[in-house]
Amino acid sequence: MEFFISKPFVKLPLAILGGILFYLAWYPNIFWPFAFVGFVPIFIIEENCNASKQNRARSHFWFYAFIFTFTWNILTTWWIGFASVGGASLAIILNSLLMSFVLLIFHRVKLILASWVSYIFFIVIWLSFEYLHLNWDMSWPWLSLGNVFSNATLFIQWYEYTGVQGGSLLILIINILIFNALTKKSFLKMNAIIVMVIILSLLCISYFLYTKPRGVNGKSLEIVLAQPNIDPYNEKFSGEGNLFQLKKCISSVKNLVTDSTDFLIAPETAIPLNIWEEDISSSDEICYLRNYSSKYSHLSIVLGASTTKLYNTRETATSRPIPNSPYYYDSYNTALQIFKNEPIALYHKSKLVPGVEIIPFPSVMKYFEKYAIDLGGTMGSLGTQENRTVFTNPHNEVKVAPIICYESIYSEFVSEYVRNGANFLCIITNDGWWENTAGYRQHLYYSRLRAIENRRFVARSANTGISAFIDDRGEILQQSKWSVVSGLKQSIKTNHNLTFYTKHGDYIYKFAVLSSILLSIFTIIIKIRNRNVQNL
Repeated sequence: MEFFISKPFVKLPLAILGGILFYLAWYPNIFWPFAFVGFVPIFIIEENCNASKQNRARSHFWFYAFIFTFTWNILTTWWIGFASVGGASLAIILNSLLMSFVLLIFHRVKLILASWVSYIFFIVIWLSFEYLHLNWDMSWPWLSLGNVFSNATLFIQWYEYTGVQGGSLLILIINILIFNALTKKSFLKMNAIIVMVIILSLLCISYFLYTKPRGVNGKSLEIVLAQPNIDPYNEKFSGEGNLFQLKKCISSVKNLVTDSTDFLIAPETAIPLNIWEEDISSSDEICYLRNYSSKYSHLSIVLGASTTKLYNTRETATSRPIPNSPYYYDSYNTALQIFKNEPIALYHKSKLVPGVEIIPFPSVMKYFEKYAIDLGGTMGSLGTQENRTVFTNPHNEVKVAPIICYESIYSEFVSEYVRNGANFLCIITNDGWWENTAGYRQHLYYSRLRAIENRRFVARSANTGISAFIDDRGEILQQSKWSVVSGLKQSIKTNHNLTFYTKHGDYIYKFAVLSSILLSIFTIIIKIRNRNVQNL
């Protein structure tokens, strides 16, 4: 068996198999339990390379690790190429390299430490990698392992305690247990029992949390979602006026808005062409929306806009000079709230898409700017803000989190809105860039994870893609069809309680980072000691 696996014509299919297993597990495929064995093929390859007496075989492990991660990445996120083939290639290759590098570090550490310690190291360093991917300029947490359960909400109600990171930890542990059960016969029965106990225990806990009564003291709200379905490639940024597009948006909810409606939510960049924030209250777009809002007793309108802010000096790192002028300006992807004649509330998107809304590491990456994914509108680095703003309906004091598109895949980031008082989550997005692919469906289903983590209803308005209402158990109550002009109306419940995860955030990731640092130091000490022993 060992001799058979050592052959390249066996290792290569094994590496590809691991990537296919994760692809099949990821939504919209329905085989999420495959994630529990996705790492097993690469573990088998690593064990063989590790046992080899030839340095050549050991050095080849990174190649197979890259094939594994590349297969996983390209099959699951190939749809990015609809926006830019060059940008998608860079994103997929870079993410594959980073993932394979984590596996390579694990392989090198396993040559030094005892096997069981090295697998603990693998768990904490993979979790540390996911945490890094949430918090640096090249952030792309789309394939964080815990996201794979977005279509298994009945199984992951415990995310209100752990967040997505808990799902990642579970997948890593189960993969290691199953690998040991398959390759070490003495551990077969024991590991099989441990796996069954873990999964059955989590199922029982999840079922208990799923059936637990909620929202008893919450307020009932009537929400209307608009889906104008304006083609982002050929219409949205082509020069059609803001007012023209706003009227299209309002017409999509014709006869749905009534005097009982609390919020009308329209998608990201519903106002696509820049408006100046200094004059926003007097702009034709805001006057039109205020006039519409005033027809109803307590209607708050939340929608997206492209805005710009003027400076006398260069006040921010992202501000740019106005040609032939002493002034500077920042561009923003903005959420607005309009309520009759009340002051306009603004929130600036702060988790920006790398290569689209922010140029990462500009001193280095400026050479790759020509490969940036073009999503229309403003290119280059947009402005952001430090804190998560929540909007308050002046009539009933209900607070809403104005989450813009890409921000919705960041667990702890979204929980900041809830800690700031948000009673429900509003996601405004434009998923038409990815055409009719898995991309917009994955994005929708990730919203279910945010609902469970924070126990908040989600109202999701998409220009194209899918608009939807999601309850605090992560279940989809209503959803629109793809690429259809439509509107949705739903009664939802507010919540003011904070979950354990909302309060404590990414505590598992942070513990993993600390553990990986300590284990790295321990590995270096052992390596130095072994070298000294050999030199005696």
